[in-house]
Amino acid sequence: MENQQEIFRRPEEKQTYDSKPTIKAEVQQVNSVHGNLLANSSEEKYNIKNNSERFEKLVAKSKRVLLRISAVFPFQLFPDHIILDESKVNIIHRQFFLIKQIQSIPIQHIQDVEVDTAIFFATLKILPMGFSVVGFDENWVKVEYLWRNDAIRARRIIEGLLIGIREGIDFSKVETKQFVQKIETLGKVH
Repeated sequence: MENQQEIFRRPEEKQTYDSKPTIKAEVQQVNSVHGNLLANSSEEKYNIKNNSERFEKLVAKSKRVLLRISAVFPFQLFPDHIILDESKVNIIHRQFFLIKQIQSIPIQHIQDVEVDTAIFFATLKILPMGFSVVGFDENWVKVEYLWRNDAIRARRIIEGLLIGIREGIDFSKVETKQFVQKIETLGKVH
């Protein structure tokens, strides 16, 4: 009876005493942060590990918040918020209690950043890629009634990140205590 079972077993499997077949060394197991994945070749194994590492870097970049500002309350009943991190700008437009619209704009998809200032307040305007700088005002993403200094600082940080990304700098590999100040200096208008 044992010989009959051996005949019907596939050649790439070998039987263990646990009664579960295991696959031979042709299929390698890749231990990564995201679980056990199977790879048919060493190239696939390398690709899986490389993509896992890149994904973990992106997650780490989104956790490092560079600036968090909000509009002034009496002028906006439900103040808007801006959250800047290394890879994107999150704009949260509050419309009513527990109702909000969230816009995420990746830094590399920002074409231009402007600040319209007054005595106390300012409006931060961001133009995503694909729209003309001249002309239509509705293409700009706006956050109004920000404190003047907060809006100017946000513009500096966004410009600094844009310059760094266009120069090919990987900010996830930059470890400095004065990261925000250095990015601001890079984006400052002289």
